[in-house]
Amino acid sequence: MVTGSTPFDKGTGVVTGTLTIKDVTNPVEFKATMQKKDEGVWFFANISVDRTKYNIRYGSGSFFDNLGDKTIYDEFKLKVNLLVK
Repeated sequence: MVTGSTPFDKGTGVVTGTLTIKDVTNPVEFKATMQKKDEGVWFFANISVDRTKYNIRYGSGSFFDNLGDKTIYDEFKLKVNLLVK
């Protein structure tokens, strides 16, 4: 859920909010860009999320030893393209 943002100066701003995964909610903050087009206003962002903060620990080298090449990265990335009409 988006809770606020800085003004989008020169098309870029910082968005704040919360992200809930598996009933665990954490605050998030990320840079976003804005572009006005004929069809509306587009917002673009790339967000990195640490899955272990949401109790998703399967295959995490941060919690389990001796996983070797079966280790799964703790962070994943979300690419967001949002059109507001």
